[in-house]
Amino acid sequence: MLGQSFELRAERSARLTDGLEIRFDAVRSDSRCPIDVVCVTAGDATVAISVTPPAGARVEREVHTQPAGAETVVNDYVIRLTGLAPLPLSNRPTPADDYVATFTVGRR
Repeated sequence: MLGQSFELRAERSARLTDGLEIRFDAVRSDSRCPIDVVCVTAGDATVAISVTPPAGARVEREVHTQPAGAETVVNDYVIRLTGLAPLPLSNRPTPADDYVATFTVGRR
């Protein structure tokens, strides 16, 4: 899975072929522009993840939907949030278990 995109639902984890485990813990905040509204800015969502490297201790990180904060480094792994679905609606909050995050993982 290194270098390939993969999706995780909220509160789920994936173990990559070399033993790295990533868990999509939760969406901490979501101020992205709702799809049924015209916004001046795109907004941002904050995604909490837990990362357990092979033979390492679990660490918690946050990544964002905005490019400037979409990436985090754990040991020599670069983890990037490349998407978060669904886009919000203005008339209702998104249930936590509806979120699906798309990640890519590479090496530095």
